Amino acid sequence: MLADTVVERMDAGVTVSGVWDASQAAGAYSQDDALCVAGAAIKIENFPGKVHHKFAVVDVDGSDPTVILGSYNWSSGGAYDNDENTLIVHDANLAQSYYQEYRRLYDALPDSTLCKGNRVYLPIILRQ
Repeated sequence: MLADTVVERMDAGVTVSGVWDASQAAGAYSQDDALCVAGAAIKIENFPGKVHHKFAVVDVDGSDPTVILGSYNWSSGGAYDNDENTLIVHDANLAQSYYQEYRRLYDALPDSTLCKGNRVYLPIILRQ
């Protein structure tokens, strides 16, 4: 699962943040909670209407700035059921442009929309 890979990268010191559409974040299959608990700075949008942006910016200030974008819904339906497209573009100028749009959205949201990473998930232990 993509979220597992993202958490592995976070464990290796990569900083992750994002903006989630509120209706999708409330869904049973959304990975915002798992990423939040792992330490990602996820804000749940409270804009009128939906946030329908579908992009990721990777390593914006690094040696290989990359933008992942397209019609692809980052969901199992998008992966297995829909006819979607994805572009992966290695371009510093494009990465900066998309990063600025991301920052515009992220910074427009108040801190109260930031997920809380203090949830505790306890294992279930069965003894026979």
